[in-house]
Amino acid sequence: MDQELCEHLMHGLLWYEYLYQSPLPERQHAEVVVWNWFVNTKWEEKAREMDANGVQHPPYVYMARWLNSELLGQFDTQYPRLMRTVEMVILPNAVMALTLSRERANEILSSQSAGTKFDPWVRRSEV
Repeated sequence: MDQELCEHLMHGLLWYEYLYQSPLPERQHAEVVVWNWFVNTKWEEKAREMDANGVQHPPYVYMARWLNSELLGQFDTQYPRLMRTVEMVILPNAVMALTLSRERANEILSSQSAGTKFDPWVRRSEV
């Protein structure tokens, strides 16, 4: 198999497992961060600043940054394809319940941040 594909599948598997061990509000929060990371340049600026100060990010921020670097320009098609491949090939008995479209992620973002600024560094369980 192609090494890059295998690497992507392993990252996708770890991401899938992380999401599924999270309660639904945190899972949705993490997915919103991933879907919107590369369209919000301020988030990356803050992440670099935090890196420079040795501040640890939540796991979904690391994953959003990785996906941004790997799938940029093709995220809207490649992320759903990657996660469906993980489900089909690696976890064939799993039930997919991920946010696999920008439209759905934006609906969740709107409902989660109604009247407040959405912060990718705040876990939903802390709100």
